[in-house]
Amino acid sequence: MEGGKQQSSIAGYGQEQLYKMLRWGIWGPGHLEDYDDTHFPTVIHPSSPTLPSSLSIGEHLSASGKDVLVASILGMELCCRIGMAVHPHHYNEGWHITGTCGVFGSAIAAGRILGLSADQMIAALGIAGTQASGIREVFGSMTKPFHPGRSAQSGLLATLLAQRGFTSAETILEGRRGFGAVLSDKCDWNVATNALGERWELQMNGLKPYACGVVIHPLIDAMIAFRNNQGIDYRDVHSISAKVHPLVIELVNRPNPRVGLEGKFSYQHSMAVGLIDGSAFPAQYTDSRVLDPDVANLRDKIDATIDPRMGEDSTEIILTLQNGTPHKEKILHATGAQKILYQFRC
Repeated sequence: MEGGKQQSSIAGYGQEQLYKMLRWGIWGPGHLEDYDDTHFPTVIHPSSPTLPSSLSIGEHLSASGKDVLVASILGMELCCRIGMAVHPHHYNEGWHITGTCGVFGSAIAAGRILGLSADQMIAALGIAGTQASGIREVFGSMTKPFHPGRSAQSGLLATLLAQRGFTSAETILEGRRGFGAVLSDKCDWNVATNALGERWELQMNGLKPYACGVVIHPLIDAMIAFRNNQGIDYRDVHSISAKVHPLVIELVNRPNPRVGLEGKFSYQHSMAVGLIDGSAFPAQYTDSRVLDPDVANLRDKIDATIDPRMGEDSTEIILTLQNGTPHKEKILHATGAQKILYQFRC
């Protein structure tokens, strides 16, 4: 269907219904900049697949703000808890956990607002679960933010079908050929239900300070510290060597990004703009910034090695100047909500 004239239709649906189905959650703008919330234990971004579903169906039904908020919280909580049951094996096998688990969050949120019965909700989860998808090979391209948008749409469609009597498996999660068994070599559903209703996983969900992959954040913190605290000019740098968690090398080792989206998954680029610009906002991940000669030149001077002592949010970096003088920065916990939570617990 394009502009004014109806090009095609789906049997049994009027043009208005088709339009609504196509517009709901078709894109993941919340994830486009990779600047959305992150559930730290699983690296799920739960709001991106959940909120488009709850907001769109809430608007359509004129639901109250309270109802939309409650539905969104429930959807995000379920999304994270299902992720915990299959993490890290699910992610390590190459699945994009936000895309795969996001369908369940979307379905729960929309189902709550629609007032589905227990049987209908179970059916909705089954319909949603069979649509779970998203692989990590596409990271650094436009297809990555498409995952949560598609999850939002799939979860919403699942609830609309379930509301109309569409059936599915009742054991989509724990079944012998269910989500956990098929998409992960190990899963523990006790983790998903542990302290359910008493402890909220959303307490471990926080906002990103930088618009890139979360495992790069401690590296950016260190580069900004070199710039702001030690007064180092990037033009005086001879080399930069970082000790990092294994995920940094696995996920974000892109020494020569070609476009801005690839820069978001390049620790070399993120470290370079951190030192040159003192920030890592969306402006640092445009195509023109990635192709900037000064940034590219500094990227060539940066390398990282795996150190098993490093946590996902920590790093140690040695920056050596042209005159041979070494400078060191050590980050125990990257800036952001995870660091704040750690400080409160201590």
